[in-house]
Amino acid sequence: MNAETPLFTICLNELSNDDLLTHTRRLVGCSNQILAALLAHLGEVDARGIYRERSCASLYTYCIYELRMPEDMASRRAQAARFARKFGADRGGCRRRAAPDRSVTARSAFDG
Repeated sequence: MNAETPLFTICLNELSNDDLLTHTRRLVGCSNQILAALLAHLGEVDARGIYRERSCASLYTYCIYELRMPEDMASRRAQAARFARKFGADRGGCRRRAAPDRSVTARSAFDG
């Protein structure tokens, strides 16, 4: 398996153990990038208040009713999006690296 093989075209039972672990690590990296982009988008939706255009009272309710997130996930995502926006993780669409010393409490808002 080469590094350019799309992950969704792989037969898992045909992978070696090393390849399976490599692909799993790549998927986590992709997932983290997607989550960071989602939080940036949610932060911008919140800042603009455009969830109201969908008849939602808050970003939280927008996440539940429009994005179909479970309530606990919607709460974590809305909090994390505000946290990221407040502390400069993404300003005006410009990507910045988050400070490596975030607290465990702050990191938990980004998890799951």
